[in-house]
Amino acid sequence: MIMRFIVLIFLLAGYQSGFAQRKGAASSASSAWTRIRTAKPPAAPISPKADFSFTDTFRDNQNQWKSGDVGAYAYEVGGNSYQFRRRTNTMQPALSYIPLPTAISLNLAKTFVIQVDVFTDPGVVPDAGLLLGVKDSLNYTQFMLTSRREVIIKALINNTTYANYMPGQSIDMGGFIQSGHNRLRLEKREERLHFYINGKEVESSPYPFRPFSGDGIGFISSGVWTAFRNLSVIVTPNR
Repeated sequence: MIMRFIVLIFLLAGYQSGFAQRKGAASSASSAWTRIRTAKPPAAPISPKADFSFTDTFRDNQNQWKSGDVGAYAYEVGGNSYQFRRRTNTMQPALSYIPLPTAISLNLAKTFVIQVDVFTDPGVVPDAGLLLGVKDSLNYTQFMLTSRREVIIKALINNTTYANYMPGQSIDMGGFIQSGHNRLRLEKREERLHFYINGKEVESSPYPFRPFSGDGIGFISSGVWTAFRNLSVIVTPNR
């Protein structure tokens, strides 16, 4: 009985010694191993979107286009159209423009595409078009059709055009400009601006890209009635 008690004491002493050694090894491991603190992994960085876009179907006037009777024209947004009506005889065209969202910069874009449909009464060739790079009524780039089936591409800087860049000459497009409905499309590619009417590139296009005065988008019209529909601006930013 006494011998069994002595053996039990030695066994307990050996266990405690081994436990102390293992405990010491664990505590000393911090000096030999790098402690790793587990935590929720950080979220992956959000890659910039390939494209930024701005569209307007003109179901309502949430983008705050000019509306109502203003000067010689009446402006109306709704029914999927932005309509210009000439109220009196005038030589001045109607202009309406808004700033693009701050995320969209035409000047900083690697590429962009701007497109809009222009409608007139059946049998009527439009006197209307697109404005881009708008700063104000004296600084913008104009892409306009005329009732003579011509196109006028003009860069206006402080109300002045320059002979060496988009001087605003009339370019005959013949049957490519239609009555009733035309689609205008503008593309920036490889530092060139390409202008299209109903899928046909304008004869004087492309033009070298030069920074615009502003970042507004808008319309111009001198016709009796013009409706703009399906405006879209798609920008691929530089990264």
